[in-house]
Amino acid sequence: MYFESIYDTLEQNQQRIPSDTPVKLITRHSIRFPITDPLRPQDASLTPEGICLAQKFGRCIRVPLGVMRASPVQRCVHTARCILEGYAETHPQALLPEIISDERLYTSYIADAELARQSPRKRTDMELLRGLCDRQPIPGHVSLETAVNRILDAVFARETDNLPAGSRLDIYVTHDFQLVLLAAELLPLSVGANDNPWQHWPRMLEGMLMWGSRSNFHIAWRNTIVRHPLSP
Repeated sequence: MYFESIYDTLEQNQQRIPSDTPVKLITRHSIRFPITDPLRPQDASLTPEGICLAQKFGRCIRVPLGVMRASPVQRCVHTARCILEGYAETHPQALLPEIISDERLYTSYIADAELARQSPRKRTDMELLRGLCDRQPIPGHVSLETAVNRILDAVFARETDNLPAGSRLDIYVTHDFQLVLLAAELLPLSVGANDNPWQHWPRMLEGMLMWGSRSNFHIAWRNTIVRHPLSP
């Protein structure tokens, strides 16, 4: 077991990972306050409950920490910081990783932010997701494939190649929409499946696991575990 989680599938999926394997957790940030200004969604901060939840998660990590990357949005950086605070309580001798702010974990699907803002009609996340999945050209946005490759480039950054082998947890704190993009592009999900994010949107501090290399890795999301590239 690499860590304990409030989500059963995240704990169960760890049993499928070969022993002494570096694992990457791509997770949504912890519980935040409601977004009151749709023009500044990045301003919503963590609630006291969200802070405690992230700290508790950090305390329940059982292996060394490797890389810690986060979207530059406040609630993601704060989640990462709280995880490290909790981890330090149960690993007082451990050398804590630096939190690296990575724009690819926030705006991976944006090509031109100004052009995207000038759209005559604001799309909901679901409308944007459907447009990307249908391969529709959307002003100011990149393709679904490009967006996902940007995220994967952040997750499999070359810095991880220099870390010690063996059991290790690399953490990437991002947003629900980034998790949905990864699931939509990389996993063969049926429309009505419980692990389909269209049916059950990613929750706070819920994430997916990856292990392997950039060109050949496994991905575990809820009830689905596959190797990517997808096996024939």
